[in-house]
Amino acid sequence: MTYQKSKHTLFLEGIDCLRQLEFDQYRATAFMFDAVLGSNDLEKLQYKTLRGAKGAIQKAFGTPTLMDYVLSKDLEEIPAVLCGPGDFLVVTDDPHDDIAFNCGRKWVFFNDNGIQLDALDIKTVPLEDHNKVRAFRLS
Repeated sequence: MTYQKSKHTLFLEGIDCLRQLEFDQYRATAFMFDAVLGSNDLEKLQYKTLRGAKGAIQKAFGTPTLMDYVLSKDLEEIPAVLCGPGDFLVVTDDPHDDIAFNCGRKWVFFNDNGIQLDALDIKTVPLEDHNKVRAFRLS
């Protein structure tokens, strides 16, 4: 008998792998979509610098921003204050957007400097401002 892994298990396995990779927020998001949703987005996303990422995401997926790419996946959007394990935040207060994956008591956060393990203090994020922070259920 074969068992199919839950999306939550796939999310946690993806986070474990993600912590070992040197990705920016674009590649991290594509990697997690691949891990949980079974897509092959990371393979399609080709660029050399973060500066080239916006053009690459437009070319690969027809979306001009990281937020638009996330929205194209038709994930359930949830209130940011309810974000729990298996969910993620998109913080849209910079030109490239930032992304944070919730792993329970800790976050794996990506910004323009790459991965910031456990560096996100959720108390500093303006969760009530829908224009700056949006949350989605991935698992």
